[in-house]
Amino acid sequence: MSELFYNAVPNATRVAPPLPEPRQYPSEKPQRVYLFGTCVVDLFYPEAGMDAIRLLEREGIRVEYPQGQSCCGQPAYTSGYTEQARTVARSQLALFAGDYPVVVPSGSCAGMLREHYADLFKDEPQMLKQVQALAARTYELAEFLLFVCKVQLKDSGTPVKVALHTSCSARREMNTHLHGRELLSQLSNVERVEHNHESECCGFGGLSASVCQTFPGRWWLTRPGR
Repeated sequence: MSELFYNAVPNATRVAPPLPEPRQYPSEKPQRVYLFGTCVVDLFYPEAGMDAIRLLEREGIRVEYPQGQSCCGQPAYTSGYTEQARTVARSQLALFAGDYPVVVPSGSCAGMLREHYADLFKDEPQMLKQVQALAARTYELAEFLLFVCKVQLKDSGTPVKVALHTSCSARREMNTHLHGRELLSQLSNVERVEHNHESECCGFGGLSASVCQTFPGRWWLTRPGR
């Protein structure tokens, strides 16, 4: 059993699998990257996708956005529709065939590409090689900015307090809570406020919240100090 969900705040109760070996990052940032925008960003938060492009271009990187991209396949995969998830994954693989990094503005979607595509294609040796190569060049956005671009932010905004939602899935698979904390720490006018049960699910639960729409409400009623 690992430590309590990777440096979780007090009152956190979720426990994660053991941490993987530290990742090795390129010594120089690339001239070009793919952006995997995710279906949620595309449909609901396109401004977040545009902000991701601006952040990458500010680092002098050319951003390629394959127009045929859709979903990473996670909803089908976590619902047990393995064959449908494989179909989606194959279509995405064909769009990111160039040998340069894939940056994803979502820890859970990046986790799907990096951690779970290998499970989908474990019985297909040739496809498995492709997904392993993709996994090696897939980065969550904050992770990429920190460790590949080695970004140094300068705060020119007004003082503000923020709470960082780290996402239980992204936290387990991509350590996004650490990346987000470190980026925010570079902003002198931003005070990050820790909140209780940060490591727990927000109530969305992936596809569960869409199939069982009363789930988030019932989950929230169980939270102490709500």
